[in-house]
Amino acid sequence: GQRTGGRHLQGVPFYTRLMRIGASGAWSSPFTPERTHYNITLQPESATVALELDVDYSKYAAGELPIVSVDGKPQAYGPPSPITAAVHIKASATRSALKDVVVNVSDPRPHASAETLYYLHFKLLPNLAEFLQPTALSVEDDRGHGVSLHPAFDAALPLAEYRAHMPSRSRRARVFVACRGEATAELTFEGRTTSGKGNASAWVSFPPQAPLVAVRGTCAYEGSRRTVELALAARVDFSGVALQLRALTTGVAEVASVDEDTFIVTCSQPTVELVPTYEDARLPLEFVVPGEGNYSSGSGLRTPPLRVPGHGERRVMFAMVEAGTERVWNVVLKRYAAPAPAPQPRQRRWPLGFAIGFAVAGAVAMCLAITAAASAF
Repeated sequence: GQRTGGRHLQGVPFYTRLMRIGASGAWSSPFTPERTHYNITLQPESATVALELDVDYSKYAAGELPIVSVDGKPQAYGPPSPITAAVHIKASATRSALKDVVVNVSDPRPHASAETLYYLHFKLLPNLAEFLQPTALSVEDDRGHGVSLHPAFDAALPLAEYRAHMPSRSRRARVFVACRGEATAELTFEGRTTSGKGNASAWVSFPPQAPLVAVRGTCAYEGSRRTVELALAARVDFSGVALQLRALTTGVAEVASVDEDTFIVTCSQPTVELVPTYEDARLPLEFVVPGEGNYSSGSGLRTPPLRVPGHGERRVMFAMVEAGTERVWNVVLKRYAAPAPAPQPRQRRWPLGFAIGFAVAGAVAMCLAITAAASAF
């Protein structure tokens, strides 16, 4: 546009562009007077936006300012201040709230048609802390029967971790997760991800000897994510587990197997450590000391040092518990009995008179022997 003495020349288009548009939020591109379409993303707390429109007053004479309208409403303004207008956006709990605002800059002269339209496309994000919470999480077995979650899923109070105990006959499970509005639902397990708009479902198989499969359910939107962890526990038959036991001590220790579920450990020292071993090291094992507590254990892992009573016995246990199935091995700790002292031969004690008599008789015999020897010479 051009101006001469504050008045536009005949045949010269009236300048109908703004110098700047300002508003909070993330803009799809920086503002330039020539660009007319913009996407602006707002955070949940920005439901009301202060819009600032800067007019380049240097391009106009007094009384020849353009008409500036926001959504069809002409704005009162004048140099040197910018135009200010409030944009209200109604928030939504289930999706992004959208609002289009049109800013019109037009020639004020009668019968003039020159104008520039700026289109501002606002997107108000929902409260992501609530928006990304799953609305549903469920599990079915391979016969279509629902499987209870522990704890029970509540969309109003979602937790971070859940567990499902699968029936022993099940070889796979169908997992379903649903999210709000425009969020993307994802299920991730065994290095794979299944996703869908609003919800996702997938069949999860139990590999051989895998008592636990971890599944992550995620709601994702605009770069933000919220994930819940789901553990699918297959019912395991612990009856086939052959647990072996070793005893470690500074002295002598023996381990005797009374039956498949009972061991007797006899040792010579007041402390001993136990080492359980079994074929599938992935199976969970706990070491239980009655009256003290439970310790996480496993194949090849030592127990803490255990006190072995000098008299009597002490009982501890190893236990496998998974998906409502359990098996317990009892261990009895005992000390070797101290050997009885070997009997000593008794020495005969003679009365004092006999002892003196024997001594005198010995002396007389010795004298007679000496005398006989002298006579011989």
